[in-house]
Amino acid sequence: MMRKIIWNFHRASGLLLIILVFSKLVTGFSMTGHLEILESGISHSLHTSPFLDVPLVLLFTFHALYGILKGVLAKVDKSKQKALFIIFNAVGVVIVVFSLLFIYVI
Repeated sequence: MMRKIIWNFHRASGLLLIILVFSKLVTGFSMTGHLEILESGISHSLHTSPFLDVPLVLLFTFHALYGILKGVLAKVDKSKQKALFIIFNAVGVVIVVFSLLFIYVI
C-alpha cells in the first residue's frame, strides 16, 4: 500500500513539476523580453507569485525524496519500511519549511 502511494505521488508530481517549471521558464523569458507571450508586468507577478513557488518547492522536495525512498525501500525489509517513510516525510517537511523561510523571510 505504501509503495503504491509513493509510486502514484511520484508520477503525479513529475507531471506537475513539468508544468510548473515550464510556467516559470515562460514567465522568466517574458520578463526579460526574449519571449513576447505575456506582458512584463503580468509575467513578473506570475513569476514571483507564491502560488507557483510553494507548490514548486513542495513537489520538488517530495519528488526527490520519494525517488530516493523508492530505491531504498527495494533493499530494506518490510518491518523498517514504515519507519523510513515517516523519516523521509519528516525530512521533507523540514526541508520545505526552511526553504520557504529562506525564500520569503530571509
